[in-house]
Amino acid sequence: MKTRKNIAILMTIILLFATTTTVFAMPYRDIDNSPHRDAIEEMSRLGILQGVGNGLFSPEGELNRAAAAKVAAILLGYTQEDADDAVNRDPMFSDIVGTSHQWALGWINLMAEDGILQGVGNESYAPGNPLQMVHWVTILTRILQHEEVGMSWPDDYNEIALTLDLDDGLDYQGARVMNRAQMAQMTYKAIYEVPRPDGMHIIDLVEFEIVEFEDENPAEEIVYENTKISVKVDKTLVPAGGSQLIQVTATATYGPNNLPAANTLISIMANVDETDRNSQLSSDYGISDANGSVIVTYTTLVADDNKPVTIKAAVSDGNDWVDNGVYIMASNSASLVKGTLLNPFNGTPVEGAAVVLEESNGGKHHFFSDATDSDGSYSIAIQPGSYFINFQMDIKGVNPYDGIYYGSHSDFRNDGTLNLRSQLKLSQGQTHTFNSNRGILTGIANNFPAGTEIYFTPLGTQNTSLTKVADNGRFLLALDPGKYEITAFGGTIYRSSVTVETGKITNIGTITR
Repeated sequence: MKTRKNIAILMTIILLFATTTTVFAMPYRDIDNSPHRDAIEEMSRLGILQGVGNGLFSPEGELNRAAAAKVAAILLGYTQEDADDAVNRDPMFSDIVGTSHQWALGWINLMAEDGILQGVGNESYAPGNPLQMVHWVTILTRILQHEEVGMSWPDDYNEIALTLDLDDGLDYQGARVMNRAQMAQMTYKAIYEVPRPDGMHIIDLVEFEIVEFEDENPAEEIVYENTKISVKVDKTLVPAGGSQLIQVTATATYGPNNLPAANTLISIMANVDETDRNSQLSSDYGISDANGSVIVTYTTLVADDNKPVTIKAAVSDGNDWVDNGVYIMASNSASLVKGTLLNPFNGTPVEGAAVVLEESNGGKHHFFSDATDSDGSYSIAIQPGSYFINFQMDIKGVNPYDGIYYGSHSDFRNDGTLNLRSQLKLSQGQTHTFNSNRGILTGIANNFPAGTEIYFTPLGTQNTSLTKVADNGRFLLALDPGKYEITAFGGTIYRSSVTVETGKITNIGTITR
């Protein structure tokens, strides 16, 4: 741990560092439009914050509690050597070792020992949880020695943010997740302009490792072709009342092997009933990391309780854009229905299918466009009740048979779309898993008039599905896997024990009346 006693010593050491420090190219091509550019560059020069690689700082990127521990320790003069030594001490928390955040173990131990950081209970630190503005204000208040006994969290710390002007240049909202640019701005203010009770500033006391940058034109953003975008959230359904944090991960891939599309721009949007909610996102864009991913946070509003919130992400595909989305809801009464949709012709996941929940009593239709992700998964929150769930997908080029086929549980329409239909009853506050993993059963009905109903009953049940003979004499429908009996015309049995398999076509040939 290094400290300095006065400004004269500070200037001497800065000059020393200027002659001995490694020179790096200034890599940040994504901060030109940031209002906190100067603070970002200074925090980088002092070695407090670093870029994320590929010539990027990611000013809108999120911070977590693990990263906060390291920055806090640096502000107190601790070094990597100190953190390495602290790794060997007994862990202060039980949820760090063996996780992706173990790199921060030493820093967290140091800050916990100094009373700068505290856990979240049950011997846990939650290193991956996002850092709210009031969290960082709390840490800086302790580092600056302005914390007083009996202070109430978070109200007193939100108040001290204003008293110390730590909110200077920021749209300060204590519960909002802090991004990297905002941390740079607030930390710059704390280092240079906020004195401790003894009148000293952090910059007077801590020997930062100065990094000199040279001008260099960084690599340009990469634009891929044959690109896909996937959107995931850590929670589809959260409690009502506002201020709930939902982590959104948008991942771009490209090419036939779906390789990660790194270092490319991903745009993220949110809306409720066609009303823009981008302000509730911690960022509405980002540059993808090595995994092709951008991670942001959405904060719910009380005004949007019990309403579906649409979150979409878009990425460039050559000269065009592709997008995909997901739906979330804040509600204390809603149900959650989720599952996976497979193409009944070949068993592959269906991406971008619409999911329509139709109230069984003939009421409202709830339409969720592009609701399935690249792996066919979907997750939708909706008020409890009885519904027909409809999966609407594009099957152009997949169905080898001409014709239009209408049935009770599936229909193939003349626009090339397939609709799969089932009935659901959703209970309040419960999660229901409904997977659609059907196969295809088809054949030719000889001497059957067009429009004749043919019935398909799983053996041992009475759960009959039906379809109508098409104008070309063929019948075709999608069925759950199992063995079926095929009947028509008052119960005449035309086939028994016909096996339907997931993602396969079962053609039983011709049946004759």
